[in-house]
Amino acid sequence: MGIRIAAIFLALLLSVPAFSKDFSGTFFDGDHAFRKFSMGAMIGLGPSLLNGAEDIYGEKQTVAVSLNFRMAFPISKRLAVVTDLGFDYLSQGIGSKYSYLHRTVRDTIKVSSIEVTASLNISFAEHFFIRLGPSVRFPDFDETVSVDEVVVFNGDPEYARSVWLDAVAALGAKSGSAEFALRGSYEFLGFYKETPKYRNANIHEVRLRFCFSYWFGQRSN
Repeated sequence: MGIRIAAIFLALLLSVPAFSKDFSGTFFDGDHAFRKFSMGAMIGLGPSLLNGAEDIYGEKQTVAVSLNFRMAFPISKRLAVVTDLGFDYLSQGIGSKYSYLHRTVRDTIKVSSIEVTASLNISFAEHFFIRLGPSVRFPDFDETVSVDEVVVFNGDPEYARSVWLDAVAALGAKSGSAEFALRGSYEFLGFYKETPKYRNANIHEVRLRFCFSYWFGQRSN
């Protein structure tokens, strides 16, 4: 379901460039802001933390990687809409290890997600920008529970939500084709479904990514 929605969203975005304005020569002396419709690619790396998971997961922080296809649509001299279609993966997983009836139990969760983001890019100074907007994610859970290293469960847990909603903010610098940014997000829809068993498990993922983007067809100064 998530892949279909993302594909439809991408097809709609690809139909927009013909309506995008060209702002060549109307901004700073250099090519720092988006002057015309642009495509690019981004890679990000950084930590993810489950806020509110102290009583559930002993290992609540992990390292994740993001890969995004990007498009930018200028709407004025200093403003642009930047869209992202990408993939985010918790490379090390989260979980807990504890003893139960003199046996060692380990519960590990790995999460990958398709992510669609639309944000407003504000160029507030030469080279520098801030970016704000929402992000919709379609997560895929893989939970493994083992007892004394014998796997007793492996699959998609029933308690996981199928759609997450994040608030995303980024601060960075752009010069020509290259862009560096620090991107953070807060998942506020909820890690768990609202079920009686998990009603009090108010867990939210906080992400921080150090990102590099390359925008094709733009010159460097």
